[in-house]
Amino acid sequence: MMKSMKSMMMGGAILLGLAMCLTSCEGTLDDVFGEWSRPSGNNSQSNEKPSEPTMMATPLTLEAITAGTIVVKNPQAGMQFSLNGAAKQAVTTDAITVAVGDKVQFYGSGTTITAYYSYDGNDDNDTKITGGTAQVKVYGNIMSLVDETGYEAATKLTGEYAFGSLFNGNTMLKDISDLQLPATNLTNRCYRNMFNGCTSLTSIPEALLPATTLAEACYQSMFEGCAGLTTIPEALLPAKTLANNCYQNMFWGCTKLTTLPEKLLPATEMKPSCYATMFYQCTGLTTLPEKLLPATNLAESCYPRMFQGCTDLTTVPEKLLPATELKKNCYSNMFYHCTKLTTAPALPATNLAEACYYYMFYECEKLEQTPHLAAETSALKKECYYYMFAECKGLTKAYVKANYTDDSDVDQCEGMFRNCTNAATSTFYSADADNYKFQFSLDSWQTEAYE
Repeated sequence: MMKSMKSMMMGGAILLGLAMCLTSCEGTLDDVFGEWSRPSGNNSQSNEKPSEPTMMATPLTLEAITAGTIVVKNPQAGMQFSLNGAAKQAVTTDAITVAVGDKVQFYGSGTTITAYYSYDGNDDNDTKITGGTAQVKVYGNIMSLVDETGYEAATKLTGEYAFGSLFNGNTMLKDISDLQLPATNLTNRCYRNMFNGCTSLTSIPEALLPATTLAEACYQSMFEGCAGLTTIPEALLPAKTLANNCYQNMFWGCTKLTTLPEKLLPATEMKPSCYATMFYQCTGLTTLPEKLLPATNLAESCYPRMFQGCTDLTTVPEKLLPATELKKNCYSNMFYHCTKLTTAPALPATNLAEACYYYMFYECEKLEQTPHLAAETSALKKECYYYMFAECKGLTKAYVKANYTDDSDVDQCEGMFRNCTNAATSTFYSADADNYKFQFSLDSWQTEAYE
């Protein structure tokens, strides 16, 4: 009993002391027990910082990396800008002076602007954000240029050439990693020439081009001449429904690209001129992935000049071109002047088309042997093999099943092996080998039956 009473007295003393502490001090239970004493759940007095606006909710913004000027050439009526959040004002041809870190945000009126293109056929009259002296990064939602209200959710373009040539020639543009081009309903030529000649760009954001159905020439020449570009993200071009000329010239002259992602071009059904001159004169490319071009349903002129002038390209995969039925001009000039190319892809097609292989490997002077050309003589079409291997002076083996034909009205084989005379020991595999030798003065070549 005594022990129990003693315990009760001690407990009472502790509670009395705690009560005196709480009444004589300005603290709270938190001060005594710590933060674990707070109930869980929402705290109406939380000091958490509000989240920053998403890039979709941010208007098109140019932020200065260096001091200088930002210039807009031929601004559209109704085009506005705000400097560092100040009141909006009309964009004029006057230079906007910026210090490091300054932000210039651009808007459109939503009533008169559907495109930043002059429509007079003169590219010099297009609206362009170019010519300033400040190095800049560009981010935010480009749809603010169409309408300053509601752009956060806008995904539909209405005017042809909508943003065509907008940054054309802007060599001070360094970074577009947070730029948003959210439109999934495109218009013809909507981004044509948009970053043409932006030589300071080194990379492209993976999700920049979300549209899965394209419009005519929508990305034509979009990154042409971006000589600083070193990589292309694999998921950049998700579209499987293509359009005429959609990627024509898109990366022409991007000389620092050394390779391409295997799944960059997932479409399996081509459209006329869809990939024409897409990587023309990308002189840094050294090889290509095997599954880059999975299409088996080709279209007229789908790949012409696609890799022309890629002078560092040394090898291409055997299964690069799986199509077995060709279309007019489909592979014409495809590897023209790839002067270091030593191997060619297989060409399994036996159903040929007019000019299908026209100048395909012209001046590939290190190419060692031709693919097996298995088409029968009866399957040859006008200019199908026209100058196909002309100036390929390193050839040691040639495989052609069909007989040579010299009908001047169709010229199926004209120029096919012109000046292929430098190899010391070469063999021609064809039932008509002697005729080929005669036609192209291949006097030193040996002859064998087609394998």
